[in-house]
Amino acid sequence: MVPHPAQSEWKGGFQPILNVAGVRSYRAFMASAALVGVEDDGVQISVPPYRNLAPKAGFEPTHSAREIVIGDHPRTLAQTVLWLLATGNTPD
Repeated sequence: MVPHPAQSEWKGGFQPILNVAGVRSYRAFMASAALVGVEDDGVQISVPPYRNLAPKAGFEPTHSAREIVIGDHPRTLAQTVLWLLATGNTPD
């Protein structure tokens, strides 16, 4: 078993992600962050979008937006996820 790191060891753990994103702080990262889920129940794959509530609150499911049910082709899944992340919407 790997022990959980002490909170004093957490500082800087997210820095590589901030560097890739081109921002200097977690607050700046979260200002434009987007999140979608990918759920596979063995029959279908759905991609529910989430609403960004700011750095301290995180994300919540967007219940007003319908989930997108797609086929099982990996390219279709990737295109759907990228489209949702880019637009924050669901297709009509």
